[in-house]
Amino acid sequence: MPEMRTHEESLPVLLTPREVASTLRVDLSTVYRMIDRGTLGAVQFGGARHTVRIPAAELVRLSASPKPVRDPRRPRAAAAQDRPADAARQDDHQVTPPARVCRHGEIVPAGGSCARCQGEKIERARRRGTTKARGYGGAHRALRKRLAPLVASGQMRCARCGGIILPGTPFDLGHADGDRTRYHGLEHAACNRGARSGGRYRAGGSGG
Repeated sequence: MPEMRTHEESLPVLLTPREVASTLRVDLSTVYRMIDRGTLGAVQFGGARHTVRIPAAELVRLSASPKPVRDPRRPRAAAAQDRPADAARQDDHQVTPPARVCRHGEIVPAGGSCARCQGEKIERARRRGTTKARGYGGAHRALRKRLAPLVASGQMRCARCGGIILPGTPFDLGHADGDRTRYHGLEHAACNRGARSGGRYRAGGSGG
């Protein structure tokens, strides 16, 4: 007749983290890291960390499936020779960075440009001139900063459309058409930057 086991005898043996650390000969913090990473199964009673218990079967499982430990004295290059052939083939087929075809038909890295594209970019910058030459130097920025409180008051009108420049609305200190040495006044940013499509000044606009 088979021996009957009581309920108490069938319960798993539970160890404290400190007992596990002593058995494995590791630091207590290592045991908690193993639990947090899921490497070591554990049960917790309540919310306090000191109520964590580890089934003894977990230690048996760890002992049955040990992980290989790399010899710190062995060079990494030598260890790489022992990798499976599949891993070596994966290294040989690394994903190449994305590329594109520029306007001159050259294949260049994404976000890059060929020598001709770079030369054209430099030429455009040269023709455009410096920030100061275009009327947007330090003096322009300082004047715009001084006028910003007037715009914030909500009482200034756009020199192009005549509408109120509401507080918080993007605005520009607009130059006179064709003359970057003179200002016509404060303008809605949209009005100023859309002037190339035929925008005109209206009488009664701000002379700011």
